Amino acid sequence: MNTLTKPGSFLLILFGLFTVPAILYAFYRFSLPFFNFFAYSVFFFVAIPLIIFLIITLFIDSKLKTSLKRYSILAAVLVIGCLLIFPLVKTLIVKDTEIKGQKLVEAIQRYKETKGFWPQSLDDPYFNNYSKTAIVQRSFNYRLYKGFDGDTSVIFYFNSFDGLEASLRVKSTSTKGNKIEWNYNSD
Repeated sequence: MNTLTKPGSFLLILFGLFTVPAILYAFYRFSLPFFNFFAYSVFFFVAIPLIIFLIITLFIDSKLKTSLKRYSILAAVLVIGCLLIFPLVKTLIVKDTEIKGQKLVEAIQRYKETKGFWPQSLDDPYFNNYSKTAIVQRSFNYRLYKGFDGDTSVIFYFNSFDGLEASLRVKSTSTKGNKIEWNYNSD
């Protein structure tokens, strides 16, 4: 018990290794809502519990002569560090999703070239080898769109971070080799 209540460097490193992924995952979950409540969520679900944890550990340390405040201070430093690196993590997730989306769009266009018509959905067996997951717990969506000129195209979209929807209108012309520019807007 003494090892846990008076943590040394090994235990603090271990605590940090488990805490950073948990904090980044919490930030990830807070940034997914359709309305951007990230700052409110971080304050309410992360900062307030950290302050309470710090107060409790200071009280326990003063009464029982332990060193639990080391956990609290490390957790606060890790939260600040994670707040600084989270935008980079979010950008990497979005770029990865856009790359997966580009591959799926190219497959949709090959389907159209091969069969002569657009697929009815992404559930077609033709797309079984492609990732249909955009961002964790969010999938790529697909619907046919009839334009005013009679041309049918495809609207390809996924729900991104901070309540934004990334969308793309795909026509019959190939995009292979060309970088797709996603449109991000609030729905």
